[in-house]
Amino acid sequence: MGMRQFLARCYRAYPTEKQQSYIHRMFGCQRKVWNELLCAKIEHHKKFCRTLRNHPSDLERSFPYLNEVDQVPLANTLLELEKAWDHCMKSGKYPDFIPKNKEKKSYVLLSSRNDLSVVFRSKRNNHVSFGNLGWLKFTCHRPFPTGGRLLHARLSNRFAGCYHISFCFEIDAEVKTRPVETDLVEGLDYSQTKLAVSSSGMFDPGSEEIHWYRNLEDRLAHEQKKLSRMELFSRNWWKQKNRLAKIHSKAVCRRNDFLHKYSHCLAVSRSAVAVEDIDMRVMARKKHMGKNAMDNGWGKLRRFLSYKLESRGKKLVVIPWYFPSSKLCGFCGYVNNSITLDDRTITCPSCHHVYDRDLNAAENIKREGIRLLRTGGPPGIARWKIPSGS
Repeated sequence: MGMRQFLARCYRAYPTEKQQSYIHRMFGCQRKVWNELLCAKIEHHKKFCRTLRNHPSDLERSFPYLNEVDQVPLANTLLELEKAWDHCMKSGKYPDFIPKNKEKKSYVLLSSRNDLSVVFRSKRNNHVSFGNLGWLKFTCHRPFPTGGRLLHARLSNRFAGCYHISFCFEIDAEVKTRPVETDLVEGLDYSQTKLAVSSSGMFDPGSEEIHWYRNLEDRLAHEQKKLSRMELFSRNWWKQKNRLAKIHSKAVCRRNDFLHKYSHCLAVSRSAVAVEDIDMRVMARKKHMGKNAMDNGWGKLRRFLSYKLESRGKKLVVIPWYFPSSKLCGFCGYVNNSITLDDRTITCPSCHHVYDRDLNAAENIKREGIRLLRTGGPPGIARWKIPSGS
């Protein structure tokens, strides 16, 4: 089945000092356009009780420096403001102003305006013509998709001193729905200490591969202590803040790298993956669980699995939250409601079988996933409806 897909490729960019100055000037112009247009909208709405449809060109006489930057990102800022205005007016309030140093640190250019032109020379020496910014150097660690049409590119400053450029492509992919083989269905049970426990035991992450924030916690505490003793907004304070942000970025990059590789391995080798529908926001609020819940990135792993399996014609089955995966004995089917979180090795009161709690839950999730697939669940993510009265 042919379908249109959107694919993104993100690369590390290396702008010069002059280009960095222009990039941050663009971020400031976007913030200026947002605040000025929002202020005019609020005043007009308070006076006439109607929505003002203004445009960034209305600000060119008052702020001539807006003509020195690309106009496409400013037009995108207007579109985002219109969407935020319509959304906030439904609840009877106005959108928020963007304070200084809190602006959106990214902007987009469209390929339809001939603002983008890529030149490949080697793996580490490639350049893209990015509008008024000129030729921007970036590292192409993976090739562009074949047969893809470039739509737009986004330049961002996500971390301190690190710039990335993301290209968005439109491709016509032939996705064939593959039959589900029950032997190649994997069940994943969430674990606070191990991230996930697989039903086959082949996809259990090692302790050295996870706990990205935990491994950097002592270093972060040391750098945070130094930051707290510095004068606020001084030059050394900004240097130390950037140093602290780079350590946080290491944890983020390591987590994303592992989750991408882990989900790719599952998507390639398995025909379907069954996971449990867990509300991670509730779990993150619980005492002694929040730090691990936020560090593991279970929700991000589910999102990665969803689109990687779907692009290969496979399925991600989400087991409903009320399914007793940990309390259900996988050998006799007895539901033991007296199990607590401290019980890791359980003896079934009915059949007296001794089993590991997490491994038993992963196997139960796999069996339930196979049952949902056999009953003809919808493509992509199959969900149950919550029963009435629960």
